[in-house]
Amino acid sequence: EAWSQPGAINAGLDYYRASVKDTFTTGGWDGSIIVPTLVMHGMKDVALTPKILNGLEDYVMDLKIGKMPLKKPY
Repeated sequence: EAWSQPGAINAGLDYYRASVKDTFTTGGWDGSIIVPTLVMHGMKDVALTPKILNGLEDYVMDLKIGKMPLKKPY
């Protein structure tokens, strides 16, 4: 419901844009993510296939991956 509010998606994206703006322009980010991160991935996603998970641990220091199988709709 919250995401359906006018401007909600842009507000969320703007938060991230603002938080990393100086980091990118000053060269202070090496590409590593140091906060604990949980990635939930649908294993039957046709647009973002599971191979995008390969090597993610090289960039995310504290990574947990949840692989979600496709459940039959019936």
